[in-house]
Amino acid sequence: MADKGNSVFHLTTHRLEALCDGIFAIAMTLLVLNLTLPSGAADLSNIELHSLIVGQGYKFFNYAISFMLLAIFWMAHHQQFHHIR
Repeated sequence: MADKGNSVFHLTTHRLEALCDGIFAIAMTLLVLNLTLPSGAADLSNIELHSLIVGQGYKFFNYAISFMLLAIFWMAHHQQFHHIR
């Protein structure tokens, strides 16, 4: 057992990095909540359902752009911690 008087307590950034990773993961997961099928889609044929999904292509595009933007922010944030000691 180490002597408490002689031990040196070093703070690292690992816990903060893990917290931020979790926050980014939750934000990226919440983006998918905007992707919903229109009401009454369960009664449609495959062709009609396909046309409804294609009609909502802008939602998928917005999801992809938002996800990529969050990923870029996450990578930049992660890169900053390489310079923080």
